[in-house]
Amino acid sequence: MVEPKKGTRWPTELPKFKSRQEAIAVCKELCAGHYMHRSEKVGKGELELGFFASFVPLYSLERTKDGQLYYRIGVAVAFFSFCYWAVTQPSEFDGFVKGQGDFIKDLYAGTLLSDMSQKDKENIDKPKMPSLEDLLKKLDSEDEEEKELSEEEAVDSLLDNLVEDEEIVDDEEE
Repeated sequence: MVEPKKGTRWPTELPKFKSRQEAIAVCKELCAGHYMHRSEKVGKGELELGFFASFVPLYSLERTKDGQLYYRIGVAVAFFSFCYWAVTQPSEFDGFVKGQGDFIKDLYAGTLLSDMSQKDKENIDKPKMPSLEDLLKKLDSEDEEEKELSEEEAVDSLLDNLVEDEEIVDDEEE
């Protein structure tokens, strides 16, 4: 132990050692109990201390003051709750994995490639007008449909024509 600077006043309630040997014995006990650590002075104001020696004692079990236990339990619960929350939050990596999974699903489902050709995409705003060949084909198909009328429809249309002719004839006679 080093003596205080000259002119320093020691508090009166501090215990005083009667000899240097007694002070050394107390210091050795405190070092053994890991309440103090021994360091060597390298230069002015610099101490050389090992990495592990800076964490001595690692923990200490002492009774707390009355009412401190509930605060310490509350702080411990809050700390571990925060740690759990921080670990369970999604990260950027989770987003990358989800995006890759969606891409693979779309790839196998066939939704990535459209069924439209490039020509259809370029002409999407242009009106679609049928060509002359398409119009002629459409007319030919309508004529064929009319020819394929069933016998019942043919009889009905013949009777309708006869009724109309009779009405016309009756009107002219009057």
